[in-house]
Amino acid sequence: MQQVKRICLIDFSNIFAVFWHALKDEPLDSAQMKTVAYILSRLAEYTHTAICIDSPPYRRTKTFPDYKGQREPKPKTYYEELRRALDELRGHGLHIFGSPGYEADDIIATFVADDGLSHALGCHDVTIISADKDLRQLLNPDVELRSFQTGSLTTVDSLLEQWGITPLQVPDFLALCGDKADNIPGVRLVGPKKATALLESHTCIADLMVAVGAEDAADNFTAMLLSALKAAAPNIQQWLELVTLERDAPINTLQLLEPVKPSATNSFDPDERYEETMSQPPDDFDDARIGSGTKTPPVPPPVPSEQQPLDEPAPPAPASAPQPTPPAPAEPAPAPQPTKALVKAEVLAPVQWSHALEPLNWDDAWRASGLVKAARWFQTKFGSREETTLAIMAGRARGWDMWSSLQNIDIIKGRPSFSSASIIAMAQSHPQCIYLRPVIIEAKSCTWEAMRIGWVEPLRMTYTYEQAELAGLTKPSKRGEPSMWVKRSQEMCTKQAGRMLARVAFADVCAGMYSPDEQATEVSYEVAS
Repeated sequence: MQQVKRICLIDFSNIFAVFWHALKDEPLDSAQMKTVAYILSRLAEYTHTAICIDSPPYRRTKTFPDYKGQREPKPKTYYEELRRALDELRGHGLHIFGSPGYEADDIIATFVADDGLSHALGCHDVTIISADKDLRQLLNPDVELRSFQTGSLTTVDSLLEQWGITPLQVPDFLALCGDKADNIPGVRLVGPKKATALLESHTCIADLMVAVGAEDAADNFTAMLLSALKAAAPNIQQWLELVTLERDAPINTLQLLEPVKPSATNSFDPDERYEETMSQPPDDFDDARIGSGTKTPPVPPPVPSEQQPLDEPAPPAPASAPQPTPPAPAEPAPAPQPTKALVKAEVLAPVQWSHALEPLNWDDAWRASGLVKAARWFQTKFGSREETTLAIMAGRARGWDMWSSLQNIDIIKGRPSFSSASIIAMAQSHPQCIYLRPVIIEAKSCTWEAMRIGWVEPLRMTYTYEQAELAGLTKPSKRGEPSMWVKRSQEMCTKQAGRMLARVAFADVCAGMYSPDEQATEVSYEVAS
């Protein structure tokens, strides 16, 4: 029986922001883990999933500088944690879509508006996952909106029951009663109930403004409401445009149909422009990059970075697997175009060290580790300069750059340990890996499945909370604090099953790679064929 194809459009930026605000007093990476775990828990329900992200500074601030202007600038840790979450999702082989100046809502709207994608898939079943009410304007008989906070579904019928309007009227509704989240003031004296009543009588803002300007307007509106509507008249069309989603973001929606190479850059990779630190676009914000109307992602121009010398272009990205050598061309092949070198390299993307500002030998690594210690970076991870140097070289042996090594390696009981994401990504980047992914994620258990080239059938591995209990992982700490297995059992089971299967299925690259919690405690697992 052929599997029914279903598309899931995930508003990553909304989900991460909600978790971050709720968990900002929790340990670092709490929002990252919650966001990634939630998204992974949804994958089994859909055949195609797109991770949609914001990319400030927003185009809307060019016409309305106060757009989202009431929001406090986020701390640097917010963006660092956000990027790590995206890195981890890439490691799981998920497509990430975005475009400079556009919000995740616009990216989702572009997917919904693209009939070509639905025809290519042979389906029209779309679920949007977000808590953003703006997305209700995208509802139709084939598109539903699921709240990731409550799990409730909003459809065309339930929207009519809740707000008394149709999806086409959602922008008019928001322009009338305002949207505090985006700093849209709305019409004074008009709340949700009054907005619904006005749209029942006049259908849309254009008709409403005609009625407000009519000679008999005083007969149809109270004096106070009429005054408020007239006062809002010069701005209400702008508010309407601000809350109306753009459905032509320059993204390649058909890329969702292509297989993803885990830990490789997908449809969009946010860079330092992602940080939402100003309400006005910077001087280098170029409309030509985002307003072309084409369906191909814009390519950022090359810029200098910590890994790119000023006098050399960045090396072309290496292929994830050896490719057959093509026959010699009749004419000399054109030189590779310079590409932007990421400040934070992908964990498993090897780089040509001679072309990067990287330690090339033991002496270089020793000098670099001295700089790291002098700057008091990674103080809680490495107790000495010697440990820092060994961490750099241990990562280098696996093809990582210095910063990826320092971020993903810890020293536990005198031995190097590796982050769960790096262990799994190492396996997923293996040339013979067809896939390594979670297939069943439940509250207290997780099952991963792996398939290699040449295997007749895939290998599965399950880890449960009960196994963690037997291994003593759920016991409180010496201070009496509850174990992470108790507080976040789903995430812990997901990571444990994934890294254990990585070591079994891809032992040639992952053998001996254990996470910090595994270094401290023995674990048990079961393999299911």
